[in-house]
Amino acid sequence: MPERIAATFAAPRVGIVGGLGSMGRWFHRVFEAAGFPVEVADRGTDLSNVQLVRRTDIVIIAVPIGVTSAVTTELLPHLGPDHLLVDLTSVKTPIAELL
Repeated sequence: MPERIAATFAAPRVGIVGGLGSMGRWFHRVFEAAGFPVEVADRGTDLSNVQLVRRTDIVIIAVPIGVTSAVTTELLPHLGPDHLLVDLTSVKTPIAELL
């Protein structure tokens, strides 16, 4: 599959906020195996959430539900019209109001 992506278009850069957690690591492996460049921001990484948004095209929020609203609020001002935002939380009520 990576050859197919490269032959068709330049793969968008994927950023995973919370990329060191269980879900974040899983999605990192999936996108990387499909040929997408992946960046990770998490507690303890040098890359901040805002820096990640500025460097990527697809932003995946894979953080615990208790901090999802705060992380989303932090990221929203930095997202452009061409960004794709993906939220992996199971409960959408808090984040739906923000979006």
